[in-house]
Amino acid sequence: MKKFLFLFTFMFLLFVSISFVSAAGNSSNDNFIIDVTHDEIKRDSNVTINISVKNKDGTPASGADVEILIDYENGDFVTSHASNLGSNGKYSYVWEIGNVADVGRYDLKIIVRNASHMTIYTDNLHLTIIHTLDVITSKKTVFEGEHTLISVYSKVDGKKNSWGYILWNIDGKNYLTNFKDGVSSISFNSHKIGNNLIYLVYVPPSDMPFFDVIPVVSKSLTINVKGAPDLVIDKIVRSGNKYKITILNVGNGASTKTKLKLWYSKKKYKVVTVAALGAGKSKTYTVKFFKYSTHKKYKKYAQINYNKTAYEKDYTNNKLGFKSNVAYGYAADLCITKVTRSGNNYIVTIKNNGKVAASPFQLKFWFGTKTKAKGLVTYTISKFGQFGKKLPPTNSITLTIPYYPYKTHSKYYKFVSVNANKKVPESNYANNLKKFKV
Repeated sequence: MKKFLFLFTFMFLLFVSISFVSAAGNSSNDNFIIDVTHDEIKRDSNVTINISVKNKDGTPASGADVEILIDYENGDFVTSHASNLGSNGKYSYVWEIGNVADVGRYDLKIIVRNASHMTIYTDNLHLTIIHTLDVITSKKTVFEGEHTLISVYSKVDGKKNSWGYILWNIDGKNYLTNFKDGVSSISFNSHKIGNNLIYLVYVPPSDMPFFDVIPVVSKSLTINVKGAPDLVIDKIVRSGNKYKITILNVGNGASTKTKLKLWYSKKKYKVVTVAALGAGKSKTYTVKFFKYSTHKKYKKYAQINYNKTAYEKDYTNNKLGFKSNVAYGYAADLCITKVTRSGNNYIVTIKNNGKVAASPFQLKFWFGTKTKAKGLVTYTISKFGQFGKKLPPTNSITLTIPYYPYKTHSKYYKFVSVNANKKVPESNYANNLKKFKV
């Protein structure tokens, strides 16, 4: 874990790129002029060292002896080889580097001699691990809440690597994913509109070969999150055999063209096309339905984007079932959640389960029966404490109702009702009345 934190501390600053250049050098004195070139130094591949030697006058040093010595930087012996230069003064030696396990600097010494002269050529050969990360994103631009797959492919010295982990930093939070078949992936989604910056860093495991010399490779990418539409059925009003249905876009982005379906049985339905709607915009469509007498007793259903051909951040609020001539889909929903008594006072808790803030509403309290009220008191609830003049969605208020002496109604059932006159549009009126006996 300490290594993870160490790596992540530097991930924002450290971006490692490694390039290799074929080495070339020369050495000369009064004896020989030596030129050396070699292949790129890579693990698991042989390196050819090309040696060209000339005499002082520029003629090939044919027949001279050449000795090649390679040692590791800590002085450990690696290999040596001796031969004679050809008639053109050239010689090539193949260093089987695939058998070398250590990454680092190797000291190359080439000694050229004949009966009377000797010249020594020296160079450094660097064996480095090449580690690359390729990042592929399925979608670089998404709607809020929409998922995109981000995949990271790791290669060590050009070969697929399944060791280690990817440490992600997304919106200030860290995530760790492992590798499978050379790829480490994460499914990203966000409701943060705009450019979302993502950082990632490769973390090798401690039991990985060459763990201490694996370069720290970091990447960053940006996912653009656009505001998504959210279509709801705001209101339905019947007029004869027609239904006027208002569609509202409560999302943060414009919608595309979609379909509205109205039905009361599997085979009895109508479908109309709904045009694109900007964020916060609404439009009312008139649906010519079947003769009212044929479906009067049935519950009807209306659903916008019923076939989900248009993307939305929420599909659960697209459908509205109704039997009344007027129905609200996107509205307040007042519910009496609790009633207790303290002496002659009753404490009533009311919650707004709807999607819209509730404006002032009527409250009634009585005892007796549901239809024959005794001791009826009526209030208009117009102040909602810390919430001000409206009760926001998902919030509750608690009211204390002074009432008649308890002994006058102790044997009766009590009733409390909110919004009985339906002046506040609600998506559900069924939970507005509560019967109790306390």
